[in-house]
Amino acid sequence: MARERRRPARGSRRRNRREEKARKQLYQRSAVSAAAVMMAVGIGYVAMAQMTAVRPGEDGCLPELSAHTVMLVDTSVVTSDQAQKRAVLSSFEEVFAALLPGERWTVITTERGHYDAVGGNRFTLCKPDFESSSPTYVDKVTKELYAETVSEPITEIVESFTNEDKRSRQSPLLEILQSTSQRPDFSARLGSRRLVLVSDMIQNTQIAQFCTTQGHLPSYPKFKALPAFANIQPDSLQGVDVTLFMQVYPGAYGHPEGLPYCTENELREFWEAYFKDAGAASVTIRRIEWSAV
Repeated sequence: MARERRRPARGSRRRNRREEKARKQLYQRSAVSAAAVMMAVGIGYVAMAQMTAVRPGEDGCLPELSAHTVMLVDTSVVTSDQAQKRAVLSSFEEVFAALLPGERWTVITTERGHYDAVGGNRFTLCKPDFESSSPTYVDKVTKELYAETVSEPITEIVESFTNEDKRSRQSPLLEILQSTSQRPDFSARLGSRRLVLVSDMIQNTQIAQFCTTQGHLPSYPKFKALPAFANIQPDSLQGVDVTLFMQVYPGAYGHPEGLPYCTENELREFWEAYFKDAGAASVTIRRIEWSAV
């Protein structure tokens, strides 16, 4: 005979329901607490990331640079030629356009009131680095930066070629190149270094007066052997890409009333040998010729 199944007592059923309800409430509270902890951790991580994030300085540059272009503009050059002025302006635009994202660009000039013994910066800035931004946005910001920060000083620089109050009386190319080679922010640890010169490449200081004083522009090996060269010899330019925008004077070289003691080729050969001896990776000479246009 089958045994009759006994039903739980009424009190026992109530106790089971209370225990089940308590377990559900405990689970819910645990889930809420875990979510709160995760949210707090997430907020803390974001806050910490913001606090420790490396931010660019006022010049837009990060503390750790990976690339640097230094541009030297020799304002001792006398030119009212509009074609040469346009070419100099174009050289600025070309250099700026070639900057890598985040790269520093430093411009040094020999303008009176701006140049000092170690080649003080005329201006320096970094090209914006927007890794996740659209090309259109990056192009917009880059053009605004050029218009707001670069356009005015480079116009002043070019105009100084014909302004006797601003134009340099000397052309300390060797001195500035030595100073540039010793800059901490232009050291060999950088992944990319470029040196750009806009000049007629005629050194004119107490050390040497190329083209205007006889014997002051020998071949580079002979010049390097002079005792005075030790005072202006550059540090290593190993791996640096060099571009010379060379302003030339057709008809002036070898002329008694112009530049009697040099030829254009002698200048080109001297500077190419100078930079290669210092370790430059490449030397490119771009000719900016006088024109009546």
